[in-house]
Amino acid sequence: VPAGASRGDAWRLVADTHARLLDAIRQQPGVASAGSANFLPLAVGWRNPFRVDGQPAPPRIEDLPQAQMHSVSDGYFEAMGIPIVRGRGFEQPDAGGGRNVAIVNQAFADRYWPGLDPIGRRIRQGSEWLSVVGITQTGKYSDLTEAPLPVVYRVLGEGRDFLLTTHVRITRPSREMVPPLRAAFAEVG
Repeated sequence: VPAGASRGDAWRLVADTHARLLDAIRQQPGVASAGSANFLPLAVGWRNPFRVDGQPAPPRIEDLPQAQMHSVSDGYFEAMGIPIVRGRGFEQPDAGGGRNVAIVNQAFADRYWPGLDPIGRRIRQGSEWLSVVGITQTGKYSDLTEAPLPVVYRVLGEGRDFLLTTHVRITRPSREMVPPLRAAFAEVG
């Protein structure tokens, strides 16, 4: 990031570089899918308070429910082998802040909308209302022995994430993929 760049310019530069990196990786022969996230699998993530639309707000912010929050790019669920059980995953147009959408896991949907269709329902994180567009299978997020946790996925590239991990699903032996993937990283610089 150039010295003197505004915070907004810095976010845009990171997002643009990251999008170019994913494009370069996805173009490599043997890459089935690629996506990025702000946390590694089984790493401790952020737990943030949220509100469910249509449910009364508690009297104190400390009493709001909390969910594990992850920011992920389009292609992340495919690269990680995480099934979307209802609705859709993130799409390229979702990035850039134009659409306030979220994907929740099945544990979240079952806890906060039991017996209801969660697609199109809204949750509020901070000052933003997010519309649910998809449901993922519930997995393990911080510990292999944990009880099912409610998780919310937000679109990567909305100006919150500098430290990213890139995940790549390949169709060839890994030893064959190292040179082209290194070349993709070098191409973007």
